[in-house]
Amino acid sequence: MLRRCSLPTALALCVLLVGCARARPLPQLRVRTNARHYMAGQQFLIEVTSSAPLPASDSIVVRLVPAHGKPLWRQRLPVSKAGFWRLAGFLPKPGSYRLTAVIPGANTGAAALDLLAVAPPPPYYGGVLSVAAFGFPHDLASALRDHGFALRNGLGPAHPRLIAIAEPKLPGDGIAARYRRIWAAVAHGANLLLLSPPAPDMAAYWPFHVHLVNYSPACGAAFPGALPELHAGLPSAASAVLRPDFAYDLSQEPDINLLAPDLSLLVRAPGGAGYAGCHAWFRFRFGRGLVTVSSVPVIAHAADAFTQRYVMNLLKLAARKPRRGRPAYGLAAAFQRHLAAIH
Repeated sequence: MLRRCSLPTALALCVLLVGCARARPLPQLRVRTNARHYMAGQQFLIEVTSSAPLPASDSIVVRLVPAHGKPLWRQRLPVSKAGFWRLAGFLPKPGSYRLTAVIPGANTGAAALDLLAVAPPPPYYGGVLSVAAFGFPHDLASALRDHGFALRNGLGPAHPRLIAIAEPKLPGDGIAARYRRIWAAVAHGANLLLLSPPAPDMAAYWPFHVHLVNYSPACGAAFPGALPELHAGLPSAASAVLRPDFAYDLSQEPDINLLAPDLSLLVRAPGGAGYAGCHAWFRFRFGRGLVTVSSVPVIAHAADAFTQRYVMNLLKLAARKPRRGRPAYGLAAAFQRHLAAIH
């Protein structure tokens, strides 16, 4: 037998049902960017994801809030069955910011990310330094071009002042011929900067034995204290981003002669086979050129402002012509014969 409900009872039941509907677990949001530190004014990509589809009645609001002040902007995202959104953002001036994604009216599911904007170097920072570049990530290449570094993809018709290789596995066929040309340019006086270790199948194209070990402070700093120009514009907090994951073990390296920051020769370990310890950063002569090797993970953190500033500093340092030390013509000749034998 049906019983009629009074109006107050019906209203109470309605409120209870709405409350139960809202009590269902809300999706967990996640907001992500490809770095935590950006140059002021640098545009970057924001990704927002939801652990489950949102009800059609819900939405997501993304806000950027400075450490002290009101939100700079807010954007309401449309409903997406995929639970995935992308939008562009930028930090207008140096300082701390918080990026948030929330479901309006909900007490759970929100996500937040702390970001830092740093002052960029002047646009002429690189002094129009011409660089023959290989494998530079887009974010890093764009930042360099915006600050006076004239990156060109690969070698041009003339020997460049500096060759910089971020991704050692060169595109296309004829790898041996490409590397022969690169090392010939270095032997004739171009400087070379190696920013990533070669993969095992590329190690034969480098004139030293590539033996990697886990990084520890005993391997030396990513930017030696004797070279203060590498620290320019970098706060102490940058060390967390620039910390290498690996270093080079050169204890069995008979071919190259390591150089100190002032380009004087380093002493080999007892027995003369190689160099003691591990090395996060080192240099050596190859023909008339100077080779600089760094193990800072620039590809993994290419969008980070600290990485970009470090690479700018390193490019300027690596481009300098050596003012002391003898050219290593013997090393260059022997290695070119080795490359010629590789098909």
